[in-house]
Amino acid sequence: MTLLKVSAQGGTAVPATVLDKEKHTTHRWPWFLPDGKHFIFLATSHTGGRPEYDGIYLGSVDSTQTHMVVASDSGAQYASGHLFYRANRALVAQPFDPTAGKLSGSPVPLISNVRYDSGVWRSIFAVSQNGLMVYQTGSAAAAGTRLVWFDRSGKQTGDAGQRENGLFDVTLSPDGKRVAFVAGNPPTDVWVFDLERKTKTRITFEETVQYPAWSPDGKTLAFAVNPGQGGGLQAFTSSSSNRRHL
Repeated sequence: MTLLKVSAQGGTAVPATVLDKEKHTTHRWPWFLPDGKHFIFLATSHTGGRPEYDGIYLGSVDSTQTHMVVASDSGAQYASGHLFYRANRALVAQPFDPTAGKLSGSPVPLISNVRYDSGVWRSIFAVSQNGLMVYQTGSAAAAGTRLVWFDRSGKQTGDAGQRENGLFDVTLSPDGKRVAFVAGNPPTDVWVFDLERKTKTRITFEETVQYPAWSPDGKTLAFAVNPGQGGGLQAFTSSSSNRRHL
């Protein structure tokens, strides 16, 4: 997943960055710098990768060449001569020259518990050019996520399973007796929770997957596998415990 650029007047989108598949699987969270040509973005890997390669990079709309600015696991923003990014679980600000694309001085911690969405590598904050910043505190991973039943009026009627770390992509089986979901703090896996028996079964192991979908008869789950791990769609047949590429 690279970044694309397109004229403000429309036209065909062309690559703004080129993916080095030996280091990264995604480029995301672009943020334009004051000259309107250069931008910063996050380059990372769905498979975990190597920390020394994951971080904030500098790019330009005039070239696909990029260079690393600083190691990080979250998207960054620029304002008032400083780069705001996540380091050691804290939101920090560090002097940054947007023309040279280089940091100077030392990072200054601003928020020690800024909320971080590990599923998309994003810290929940936004900076402005007038010195104001908004942010959300807390940890989604620490609190966990749980499935909850609601009736048609919006009233909570009960829980469906225990808390999970990074639970998302929830889909109910056709008969309403099971629920498939993705959980984890990359890598992620597909799980199935039996709502009647209150049991949980892990479907995938040691790979980053997403988007589970039930077949009409409820006997097969299809899901997407990260391109770096075999790629494309695969299916799991519950009756035979076999997997196959679609």
